[in-house]
Amino acid sequence: IEDRTAQLNTLFSLSPDGLVVFDAQRMVKYANPAFERLCNGRAEQIKNMREAEFSSWLGSLCTAEQAFSGIALLRSKASTDPNSAWELVTTEGPPSRVVRLSLVLSNAQSVSQILYLRDVTHETEVARVKNRFLTSAAHELRTPLASVVGFAEILVTHQLAADKQLEFARIVWRQSLHLSGILDELLDISRMDARGAAGWHLQALDLAELAGQVLASFQPPSGHLRASLALSPLSVRVDPMRAQQVIRNVLSNAYHHSAAGSPVSISQAPAQLHPHNGAPLLGIEIQDAGAGMNEQELAQAFDRFYRADPSGKRPGTGLGLSLCKDIMNLLGGLILLRSAPQQGTTVTLLFVQADLPVGHSPPEPG
Repeated sequence: IEDRTAQLNTLFSLSPDGLVVFDAQRMVKYANPAFERLCNGRAEQIKNMREAEFSSWLGSLCTAEQAFSGIALLRSKASTDPNSAWELVTTEGPPSRVVRLSLVLSNAQSVSQILYLRDVTHETEVARVKNRFLTSAAHELRTPLASVVGFAEILVTHQLAADKQLEFARIVWRQSLHLSGILDELLDISRMDARGAAGWHLQALDLAELAGQVLASFQPPSGHLRASLALSPLSVRVDPMRAQQVIRNVLSNAYHHSAAGSPVSISQAPAQLHPHNGAPLLGIEIQDAGAGMNEQELAQAFDRFYRADPSGKRPGTGLGLSLCKDIMNLLGGLILLRSAPQQGTTVTLLFVQADLPVGHSPPEPG
């Protein structure tokens, strides 16, 4: 009996989930260390508490939004349907946690019931972010899709003059491109969330050359001047396709938020060390003279689907900067924003400095 008790105590102490055992008189008999961690309490503090007193004590640790309804209600559920004897509560903290409480009834002479506590904070946050992401994605897709369907229906069901047909066809074409852009960015985000940087080919390259290639293939909007480029060779370790994608996205944003004819420039950023791992970083600054952003807009700029202008008058999906941040994080670099209303925006892209000389490429896989 002593040996088996020692084994059980070891198992209970190693469990990441909390356990509270009640005796035949429904008084607290035992609580494992995980329970102490989840509820910031001590086993001695609750030992020999009666069920009602324990329920009141546990309820005092929970927020009003997700309070504890009590052991008696869980026991009532367990007696009719054992699978329904659970509920979610949120503890005040610190740190605040979302905890799933389950009650299991026992037929043993010395144990009447066991309360099981599991920390589901991470799962709850992931589900919340996922639901918000799906809701935002559905909303963003619905608007251009409604335009495509509506104008296509008019073209099919009505006799229109040639100029009107061309106008409506152009609207369908533009909204189709907008839809395609949203889907491409959603797929990129989904792939990076699932696989990270798997499949990327990191190599030592000249950042000045990569930026020049982007600039050469980029067509500025009508009425805008081509961006100026002032860079010396910068040896960085990147995946060329992803690095060019980030530069292109930021450059596109700079034009979309600038008036026609206002300058856009690409210049060298001051070298610095990564604040978390100390890696040496080299990079570029892409600066515009556009509308700029206030403090609140800066704080939300990297949120998915966030747009400072929710009217939709300015092009964009609200995914560009979020996607850029994900890419830069996976490359081990940083993306920084500096802006003020009516003073333009400067986006700094910092990549990890390469140990190898510019132009070195890894061998092709055999």
